[in-house]
Amino acid sequence: MRLGTSRLKRAAVAALVGASLLTGLPAAPAQASGSCSSGTAAALWPKPFSLQVRRTSSCTYYARFTIADPTWGAGSTVNFKVERQVWTSYGWMIIDSRSRSMLWGRPDYYDTATVDGYPASSGNLDQHHACYSLNGGGWTCTAWADL
Repeated sequence: MRLGTSRLKRAAVAALVGASLLTGLPAAPAQASGSCSSGTAAALWPKPFSLQVRRTSSCTYYARFTIADPTWGAGSTVNFKVERQVWTSYGWMIIDSRSRSMLWGRPDYYDTATVDGYPASSGNLDQHHACYSLNGGGWTCTAWADL
């Protein structure tokens, strides 16, 4: 009896999940409780726009894309995202990402949804960065940072 491609894929995924559970891969740490100072963790300032990783007072992070010149990128598609990575026994792993896509528009700022973060008192367990892409090109990112 021959299994279909989709059945083989499901079986392979099930086997991989089962093996990871048996080998004890680390679970992602939960959001720590605490309060944070809001602010900018990292930024890129190419003219005529900017990209920032920002933190809220509830310890979540988001990317902010600010357009300064509405004519520079007219007709362009902008993709931008915020990513969170955490330190595990296997090294740094990206565990969450939020993105947004839009057409170049009027001078204003535009935000992604948020990803979790730890308070500074938790030590350097997670980091965040923001990236942008114009017209489907490669990603340009800020440095990994945390407040």
